[in-house]
Amino acid sequence: MAVVSLPAVLAIARTIPDGRTEAGEAGAREELRVLREAPLLLTLVTMALVQGATFCAFSSVEPLVTQVTGLGDRWVPTVLALVCVQGMLAFGTGTVLISRVFRLAVKAPTLAGAFATAAFNVGGAVGPWAGGLAIGAGFGFRSPVWVSAGSTDFALVTFGVLLAVRRRGGTTGNRSGAEAGRLFSGA
Repeated sequence: MAVVSLPAVLAIARTIPDGRTEAGEAGAREELRVLREAPLLLTLVTMALVQGATFCAFSSVEPLVTQVTGLGDRWVPTVLALVCVQGMLAFGTGTVLISRVFRLAVKAPTLAGAFATAAFNVGGAVGPWAGGLAIGAGFGFRSPVWVSAGSTDFALVTFGVLLAVRRRGGTTGNRSGAEAGRLFSGA
């Protein structure tokens, strides 16, 4: 299990600032101002959509295997193991997006982590709920996969808008647009 955490540990180690800030340096009002910047908000929305898509699809595996394909209960663990690849990709994406939040919100060290965690958790809760609504509306056990695909499409749209903001030179809470662009690209 520790191997799964390795990308997160590496991303965190890479994004921790060199120097420590003094306690109380950034007040809540300043942190909230930083969190209103478009690149950061778009990153948070993208994170929620990606996690929502993943958990929506993942939570519908059992009825897809047993009800749609008719393979039976004994195949559920095998299919879940195969779907774990998707889960690992989503958690890897989540790691990258969380590290991006911290890099974009250096002047919001307290709230950036809280908002990143909240975006991740909102996606993890809303995705399966939306899939369940689709099933409950009578669209069948395949419908969560379509809900997941729609959420993925919206995530790609928000990511595209994020790239457009970056090209346009949008600013972040405490960095110039050019510097934020270099950070976004990893340069």
